[in-house]
Amino acid sequence: MTVAGLPARGSGKMGDRNESGSVWEHGEKYEAGFRCKYCHGSKKGGGATRFKQHLASRGNDVVHCTFVPKDVRDYYRRELDRTKAKATNRMKEKLRLEDIAMEGNVSGDDDEDDVELNAAIHMSR
Repeated sequence: MTVAGLPARGSGKMGDRNESGSVWEHGEKYEAGFRCKYCHGSKKGGGATRFKQHLASRGNDVVHCTFVPKDVRDYYRRELDRTKAKATNRMKEKLRLEDIAMEGNVSGDDDEDDVELNAAIHMSR
């Protein structure tokens, strides 16, 4: 089932940096923010993500829309959840790779390093 004004799942339109999907079919860019076509509320400041939070009735720094149709609200809730999961997975992968890199930088032959360090100190005097 596709929601009116929303791309079909997997269409590749949601999240496009250039177009921000079809979120603007539910409102319009207004000054430096947005205006909702359901509640006619506007917010100065914030772009597509903030507007998605408004439609999904999620987020701390946005007034939640009480007039948005349930299917539109549910769609943007799933989109925000999916985006958050992607960010969490990217961060976990980054930390995992950093841990691997740190393990590779640990040397097991400290005694040999100490001998070389002492020799270098002695020669510098």
